[in-house]
Amino acid sequence: MTTAPQPTEPTRRPAVEGDAHLLELLASQQAALRESESRYRTLVEWAPQAVAVHRNGKLLYVNPAAVALLHGRTASEIVGKHIGDFLHPDDRQVALERALMAMEQGSSLQLREEKLMRLDGTIALVEIQSMSIQYDGEPAVYVVAHDLSQRQEDEKLIHHLAFYDALTNLPNRRLLTDRLQQALLNSGRKQCFGALILLDLDHFKGLNDLMGHEVGDALLKQVAQRLLLCVRKNDSVARVGGDEFMVLLETFAVTTLEAARYAEIVAKKMAQRLSEPYTLFGTNYASTPSIGISVFQEGASSHSDVIKKADAAMYQAKAAGRNTIRFFDPSMQAQALARAAFEQDMRLGLEQQEFVLHYQVQVNKQGQIIGVEALARWVSAKHGQVPPSRFIPLAEENGLILPLGQFVLESACKQLSRWASQPDTKHWTVAVNVSARQFAHEQFVAHVAVVLKTTGADPRRLKLELTESMLVKNMASIVAKMNAIKALGVSFSLDDFGTGYSSLSYLKQLPLAQLKIDQSFVRNLLTDPNDAVIARTVVALGHSLGMKVIAEGVETAEQCQLLTAMDCDAFQGYYFGRPVPAADLLKLSAHIGP
Repeated sequence: MTTAPQPTEPTRRPAVEGDAHLLELLASQQAALRESESRYRTLVEWAPQAVAVHRNGKLLYVNPAAVALLHGRTASEIVGKHIGDFLHPDDRQVALERALMAMEQGSSLQLREEKLMRLDGTIALVEIQSMSIQYDGEPAVYVVAHDLSQRQEDEKLIHHLAFYDALTNLPNRRLLTDRLQQALLNSGRKQCFGALILLDLDHFKGLNDLMGHEVGDALLKQVAQRLLLCVRKNDSVARVGGDEFMVLLETFAVTTLEAARYAEIVAKKMAQRLSEPYTLFGTNYASTPSIGISVFQEGASSHSDVIKKADAAMYQAKAAGRNTIRFFDPSMQAQALARAAFEQDMRLGLEQQEFVLHYQVQVNKQGQIIGVEALARWVSAKHGQVPPSRFIPLAEENGLILPLGQFVLESACKQLSRWASQPDTKHWTVAVNVSARQFAHEQFVAHVAVVLKTTGADPRRLKLELTESMLVKNMASIVAKMNAIKALGVSFSLDDFGTGYSSLSYLKQLPLAQLKIDQSFVRNLLTDPNDAVIARTVVALGHSLGMKVIAEGVETAEQCQLLTAMDCDAFQGYYFGRPVPAADLLKLSAHIGP
């Protein structure tokens, strides 16, 4: 059992016979010493600071505070061990050298911060004071350690209070301004643009006045949570005062137009999420935001100018009737308005059945039509023939790809059912492109089953085309969904193979029936040896995995002949026919090509 370090007791001398006064004095000194020792032991045992004594690194004594600091239960778990067992590797060498110095010099050393390793593996930051003492008649080192963890917590709290909003736990205006200044520097160094979004909740004061600040605070907390769902991890969302929020976007755009386009996409997502109903203390409440956007690059503006421009744009949104988005730059605003109008025209086009399907033939090595690919076309009453390159990306962004994809699937299956009754076309397959958002929809499998049942289409003649980019996440979920659809009798083709995240590990997991060589490799097949090697490799890979291979973008007889020599199974492209309405397909010969 260890005892607290004690002062060395004076050397006793034999009492002189008859010297009663001297004996009495000696007894009094011994009693005083015992009282001093007891008082000292009590002070050490009950000291709030951790106290330890070691000799040559071996721990001889620890007080209860030291046991608690090291997350021990009793002193016996610690006494007898080497102090190196409790020193963090970063501090171990220096701390051992200081301990040796304290013993050699016989003096105290300056305070020093060190990291200790507790018994449970956690780390404690402490302030150490060491000095040389006599313990049990021999030199030792007396150590006092003050736990700095509370100071760390206090510093974290002070920092949080200084840079974060207490209600929403988002960064405050001060921190957002610091990040904006850094973003201005980064955008100049990287030659790219960023964007600042400032939004204000419409009629928020009325909510506070009518239902009280407690309800208003609950709304602000929910708004903060929804905004965080709209941005990436490297973006910043801040509450900058009242019902105002600021969002700093790192767009990685190299032009103002690209940055503005990305900012608009994010702002629309925010507007949609913030317009969804809120439940506040059991009561439903509706709220909308007014949003202003400012695009920036270093040199064009200071951080205060960027904020002023976003603020001005936000007030333009309020002046325009609230619940809308405005850019500070007039040209960007004009483009945003034009896109919004075009998007509305697209919605009306879907409602008024302006969208139709065209079909492009797919042929085998003998030049016989074996199937078609269904392609959406928009013949707008207002815009005329709108190219897919214009309306498909917009549909992906605004969610219209879901009703558009459903229209394509239903129309293609109806046509497949009609062809099944005609001898020349009953063997044709129809390939339908499926977007990532459409495939990810929780009801997609059910939608496919319903369409097949209502149209009477033969599922064995339906082929769904997926792109590689859809397959990089949630592989288990994707495989499960594909298998569920395959169980209906539908097959799958992997479109644009080789242009994205080609991986043999996912190819062998997916229930694919076909690989499609992307037209980017077919285009230069005759002039670029690398493209020829890629095409040949895809064919060999597909066949080795039990799949058929089709090449798209075939425009010349020479391309077709080379692909045939590679043992490619099927072909698609302008050489065999452009996309045309279903009625025009019947005018084509049953045997086309060379």
